[in-house]
Amino acid sequence: MSGTSWTYALLYRFPKKCKCDPIIAATDSSGSLYGYTNLRHLNVGSTVFKFTPATGKLKTLYTFPTTAPLSPAGNLVSSLTIGSKGALYGTTARGGSDNFGTAFEYNTKGTGSPTVLFNSVETSYFAPSPLVSDGLGNLFGTIGDSPNQEDAVFEWNIASAAFTFVTDMTSAQAAGSNNGVVFDSSGNLWGSSPTGGGINQVGVGTLFGFNVASRTPSVVHTFALSPDGGDPTPVVMGPANTFYGIAQTGTNAVAHGTLFTYATATNTFTTAYAFSATDVAGGDPGGPIAVDSSGAAYGSFQFGRNKTGTAVVFKIVP
Repeated sequence: MSGTSWTYALLYRFPKKCKCDPIIAATDSSGSLYGYTNLRHLNVGSTVFKFTPATGKLKTLYTFPTTAPLSPAGNLVSSLTIGSKGALYGTTARGGSDNFGTAFEYNTKGTGSPTVLFNSVETSYFAPSPLVSDGLGNLFGTIGDSPNQEDAVFEWNIASAAFTFVTDMTSAQAAGSNNGVVFDSSGNLWGSSPTGGGINQVGVGTLFGFNVASRTPSVVHTFALSPDGGDPTPVVMGPANTFYGIAQTGTNAVAHGTLFTYATATNTFTTAYAFSATDVAGGDPGGPIAVDSSGAAYGSFQFGRNKTGTAVVFKIVP
């Protein structure tokens, strides 16, 4: 199998009292990682945190309250990304004017409260996907059910608060596609779909490209469970216009999931690392990952499924 030279290392173990499901979602130019924790109990608020690999220290930047006064951004954080100017953009699955979630902006210093950008009423009553900034004041994402009852790519202009569906996609291209998209250096978008590749949403996942100029989507890889895995998480762009992701499920040699890469310049898909039973201890990897400038990938086992019963942060290097 390709990618067997990649190695796995555990960086941080969350305390059992945390009772949290952490997701590593973004990295900045200094190598710091940003993520969020989801609720395991309704009386425990989601948090946004910063983790510094060099020191092994984790800092909570913001805790979403679960009792009045609630944050206008809601609760149940469902994604987080970092923009070109260092702002954090995230989404929640609960809260907002319709209680179906919001998109919000926050800072990396942990001061003040998140600012609501839009409510999910804009996205046909489904919580919005992870967001990505084009550096020109626009955010892009995907939604699992547009007004035409298709998966779609959407655009949000921060200044004008204008929300636009820019394309619909068939179930063969993308299905259940709340994974969002990422930009390459040419300004085109790439994304993943956890159940695309079939008819009537019965596939096990796809990777797709989206030409922003022509508003045209195209499938670049269809998952088959083996040897590549399935149910891909949101992808993240790494060095050399290569994007990375996690395939959460699989069969045979990749039964515990994989780390995959896709080189957009050469249209090359690679299974970089197959998680072992020792890595996952009976569970599967989950959630988005972050990639630094060297190509190292950082992620977490979000449900704490390892031999100690605690959530962990891991690193995989080529």
